[in-house]
Amino acid sequence: MIDEADEAIRIINLLTAALNGKPETYDNATMYTQYLEQENKVRVTLWGHLLFMQEILERISVVTGNTTDNT
Repeated sequence: MIDEADEAIRIINLLTAALNGKPETYDNATMYTQYLEQENKVRVTLWGHLLFMQEILERISVVTGNTTDNT
């Protein structure tokens, strides 16, 4: 859950910047984001190459502090 609208906007802006800077190898990867104010959630829909989705999900986990250690 998102604490404030400012945090949601920051997350959406970060993801948009990541999408705009994606390598050409990700082809036609696209993303749709939506802030659900009443639920305090950001909804993210991804289309594209699996590596693109992995990169975006890693960025989300870093920004939200929900990282996992795979060691």
